[in-house]
Amino acid sequence: MPEQNSYINAEDIDGDIKTGYTANRFGYGLKIGAQWVIKDLITIDWNFGGLGADLYRFSTFDYVYKDDKYVQDKSVDYLWRLAFATNLTVGYAF
Repeated sequence: MPEQNSYINAEDIDGDIKTGYTANRFGYGLKIGAQWVIKDLITIDWNFGGLGADLYRFSTFDYVYKDDKYVQDKSVDYLWRLAFATNLTVGYAF
């Protein structure tokens, strides 16, 4: 059996090993802008600016050895950010 706080070898585990991360973002806010339509086929959207808030969620997971068994260790971090956004979008209707 490996010692606690040591690296886990794949040969020591009977079953699936999962390791990875996830990143999610959720936001809300208001934008102001203009839209132009050209011959009912092309649209140009210009958002001059907008103010909002975004919540970012980052999580990592890995299997670790604790209490004579392998358990999943998960770490989750949250980050709130105020945001200012502007963008230009061109669309085509087909």
